[in-house]
Amino acid sequence: MQLKNESRHGMRNRVLPTHFDDSDDEYSPDDKKRLHALRCLSVVVGLVLFKWGRKIISRFLVLVTLFFTLIAVEIRAHRFVYVHWQELHSMAPIVEVERVCPKPAYETLTNAAIPPPPTPGKICITTLTDEKHRSTKQKLLGWRDYEGVMEMGWQNKQDYATKHGYFLFDGSDAVDGNRPPGWSKVKAAQKLMKMDNCSWVFWMDADTVIMDSDRRVEDFLPSDPTKHLVIAQDLNFTRYNSGSWLVRNSEWGHDFLDSWWDMTSFIRPVGMALSGDQDSMNALILERDVFSKNGGQGVSPPQCTFNSFTYMIPPWEQANAIANIKDQKYYM
Repeated sequence: MQLKNESRHGMRNRVLPTHFDDSDDEYSPDDKKRLHALRCLSVVVGLVLFKWGRKIISRFLVLVTLFFTLIAVEIRAHRFVYVHWQELHSMAPIVEVERVCPKPAYETLTNAAIPPPPTPGKICITTLTDEKHRSTKQKLLGWRDYEGVMEMGWQNKQDYATKHGYFLFDGSDAVDGNRPPGWSKVKAAQKLMKMDNCSWVFWMDADTVIMDSDRRVEDFLPSDPTKHLVIAQDLNFTRYNSGSWLVRNSEWGHDFLDSWWDMTSFIRPVGMALSGDQDSMNALILERDVFSKNGGQGVSPPQCTFNSFTYMIPPWEQANAIANIKDQKYYM
């Protein structure tokens, strides 16, 4: 079942449920059987290969081959279940449920008691994918496949930018092949920060769409000139999500992005489900105490309002979800 939120304050949602809990509890019983069957098949193939191969080459080479075979099959098995899970829920009926998301708790450009002077420059939106830069290794072992995602969500972003006079930029050329593509959001934002006519840079993951085009970005921008970062919390509400955020084109903003990019110890291997960019961003936010009540440089709008997630509900949970719709902090 898919619940369609008729929220008056929803800023954006996800085209695909890319941020979901991939534990076994999220899989249906049939999905679990498929995953375990593929795992068993990989072990059988590995044992046969070991028994046959040791007569020809050294056991060391066979073990290395077995190791990489198991990794490849495991990744492909999870991708199979992941895609199957999406297809299953794409066929689920859509149930419309009205819910009003809360407004930001801080003063914004549109609700300040004393309106601040107009900020020179435009709001610049950017997004990207690595679709044009993926290597054969990434296509074979990559957990997520974003082929066609940019095209799917681009028109939605373009219509929104045109409606409100924002600038939309495709940052795909900024992809750094030496890191997972998630890191290149920093480079795309830095490129726009060098443009004098961009007062704020709005990063949006490629798999996002604007759900309420009447809501302007200014409805989330802080009126306080000492605030330079706008970002919502992640699903677990203990960290911040790097899927959508706004950074002011300021000295603080430039330094924040530079420091984020330099946190190389967080870089994950290319092709894995997580790239490490979000972990590094959260570490930097914690290190700098960005959300300190005394002089912090960031503000965090409600997740339901600004950076909500698509949450697909299994049929056996739909009744409880509808009964407790007011308690949900994200889109469903």
